Amino acid sequence: MESMKTTTFVGPKPLLFHKKLEGDGLKMKTDLELFTKQVDGLTKDQLLNYETNPLLKPFEKKKYQYIESETDLKAFVDDVLANESAIGIDIEQTNTNSYHGYICLIQISTRSKDFIIDALKLHQLIPKYLSPVFNKPDLVKVFYSGGSDLLWLQRDFGLQVLNYFDVHAASVHLDKGKDNSLVGLLAGYCGYIMDKAMKKEELPEGSENKAEESAEGSA
Repeated sequence: MESMKTTTFVGPKPLLFHKKLEGDGLKMKTDLELFTKQVDGLTKDQLLNYETNPLLKPFEKKKYQYIESETDLKAFVDDVLANESAIGIDIEQTNTNSYHGYICLIQISTRSKDFIIDALKLHQLIPKYLSPVFNKPDLVKVFYSGGSDLLWLQRDFGLQVLNYFDVHAASVHLDKGKDNSLVGLLAGYCGYIMDKAMKKEELPEGSENKAEESAEGSA
């Protein structure tokens, strides 16, 4: 009789799967209660702690840093993000040999530079270094249609995002009739025409394969 073929899980297992079943309910309840208290404690000044009319800088290709070591991640959190009042965040997930999918890249932008974090190589370290960042009440986290991003961060790293701002939700609320896509908003407000099909070509040389290589290496 032919033996059944099994699919090897590629990539790190979400934190949700590491927890013991009997402890899940209590742990999730404790996390939710703590997060609720943090949200309720936010003040209007903290929620609106950003420049109202920032000067837009010209777009520059390849002006970003790829983070794949603990030293670089620690320096990024301690030195770069320490004095920021708002950051942009985008999450990339891969479904390579996985039913659930898992985060492979975390992109964080300040007003002056973009950073790409290898979430596969640094999987075990991300909760330690990014949890204080995502829970910092005076730091506005800007996403675009970030509902799935929030779920993925919670699933893979147990991370919650405090002081969350969604550009797409705000745009729809202000004007449902206009083009609320990311491409449309960049063109309308920033005068920048973005070709979404070309975004992979703008990654630093060789880095477009790093996520796949990391995934295969953790199989």
